[in-house]
Amino acid sequence: QKPSISFTGASVVCQGETAIIQSSISPSSSVIPAVGYTYEWITPSLAAAVVTTSNLTISTGGQYTLKVTDPVSQCSSTSSTTIPLFATATMAITGPTSACVGDIITLTATPSNGQSGLYSYSFEKGTNVLWTTSNQYTFTATATSNGTYEVNGTHQNGCEATPISHSISISQTPGIIVNVTGQNANGQSYSTKNLCIENGTVLNNVTLNT
Repeated sequence: QKPSISFTGASVVCQGETAIIQSSISPSSSVIPAVGYTYEWITPSLAAAVVTTSNLTISTGGQYTLKVTDPVSQCSSTSSTTIPLFATATMAITGPTSACVGDIITLTATPSNGQSGLYSYSFEKGTNVLWTTSNQYTFTATATSNGTYEVNGTHQNGCEATPISHSISISQTPGIIVNVTGQNANGQSYSTKNLCIENGTVLNNVTLNT
């Protein structure tokens, strides 16, 4: 009777990592159980290797072929599986690099491969995990918001993206209330606005009510 081969385990190999292809053989042993099967794997590089188990550790994508032989009956079977290589994506963060206490800050993470909806995200600051619900993290700036934020992303296939850091400088200078009245030449009226100044630079400006 020819052995039957089915594959489980790795469905993808992440770039720079290893994965294990597992195979199930039926029947589970040769005609003489103490003898066992022999296994021959053909890798994408066309190199053949005889191994003692039905599992194979891989580090690159491609087609892998397994030949299983019963050394007693000399019956053999061959089956192949294709494992894709998933290229590592790099995360990017968009958001302000400076803000004032009380400002609403939104950080948005985007993987370089454009597959945003297929990742889970973890926004972190130091050892603290801040947000894991989506690729956007919104918060109100406080004096302790100053510092470096990092986002990690994991694809639904288990491959992790290269994390990225984003630094935000929070000004603790008290806000300045500017009261402006009147209208400009276009009939637009000015609104009162809290200003935040950091190192002599106005971080948020008076806006117009149109």
